[in-house]
Amino acid sequence: MEIKEIARHVVLDGRNNNISWFHPKPAVIPPRHVGEAPTVLVTLATQNGDDVYSPPFEIVTSDLGQSWTDPVWHVNTLGRRMIAENLFEGFCDFVPAYHKASGKVLGIGHTTRISNEVLDRHVKIERLVHVNLNQPGIYTSRDVDTGRWRPWEFIPYPDDKPPDEATYSPGCPQWVELPDGNIVLPMCVKGLEEERYRVCSALCSFDGQQFRMLEVGNDLRLDVGRGLCEPSMVEFEGRFYVTIRAEDFRMYHAESDDGLHLDNLAPWQWDDGTDIATDQTQQHWVKRHDALYLTYTRQTGSNEHIVRSRAPMFIARVDTDKMQLIRETEQVVIPEEGAALGNFMVANVTAHETWLTVGEFLPDSYYGDFLLARIIWEEPNQALS
Repeated sequence: MEIKEIARHVVLDGRNNNISWFHPKPAVIPPRHVGEAPTVLVTLATQNGDDVYSPPFEIVTSDLGQSWTDPVWHVNTLGRRMIAENLFEGFCDFVPAYHKASGKVLGIGHTTRISNEVLDRHVKIERLVHVNLNQPGIYTSRDVDTGRWRPWEFIPYPDDKPPDEATYSPGCPQWVELPDGNIVLPMCVKGLEEERYRVCSALCSFDGQQFRMLEVGNDLRLDVGRGLCEPSMVEFEGRFYVTIRAEDFRMYHAESDDGLHLDNLAPWQWDDGTDIATDQTQQHWVKRHDALYLTYTRQTGSNEHIVRSRAPMFIARVDTDKMQLIRETEQVVIPEEGAALGNFMVANVTAHETWLTVGEFLPDSYYGDFLLARIIWEEPNQALS
């Protein structure tokens, strides 16, 4: 279960091209034949301002990152839609993942609203508009043979009505596909008049075209700042675990027997019982067949000059009996090089490699590279994504 090495690469150079490649999220499409490499599809966006992102681009590699296609912008299917004069709605916090039961790539995120849209990012007049802070979930899917994405749609609620008139919003989530093809999806939930987000999960179905919420579980809350948000879920040894972003300078975890009924909300701690200080950042899971890891950023005492202490990026093994991080296993995945890191994702690509993809942005600009860290394992990982 030990990490042999971590190899780091710049996939797209944004620093020297006056652009910020952000939100890179990988989906691993299994090879058709034994001995072939998987196809790794990465969706990503350009960042044009504070929380102002372009519609998703995609790039693809079929040789484990030795070469990549040029970025393709699927603006006709994944692009923004005009909902009023000078007001556009589109994807944000988009995550693709291969859905084994259907053989399609499923993409999930939530909406955001943009005014003053321009296609030339050098004319900086885009502005994120929160008509309200509720951002409903949306989805799409991609045919692995044609490479075509379906036009995005809103995620239907059970009985076509949101429970408690709230909005359910998946943002940068890792989700779990069950053996029957159904999905357990962690989400934020917030009523129109509420100040804070809560976290819950939903049982969902996907038949290769239509995605639906079938059942919603209980919710967890924290009455600090904006509450709890950006949950990610993993199943390990028959139990479900959720890691959660918060605004009290801590990050949280919860557990479940079935993925829907969450309990044991608690802050992440080291194995000596001390809290892990962080600042409003998300975390994601790395699953092996024999161990569970967490990837995250945290305060180190020397990274206060980085926005929200969002660099370096770390990985550490989880003690699943105590639900603590084992401090001696912590390693730097991406070092701090003057830029903030954020909105990242991880995926098991082969039995020997797990990839972490992340974008960066330099201070006083929105320029930054798309970075890839290849985590190489000492022993093969039998728990492929």
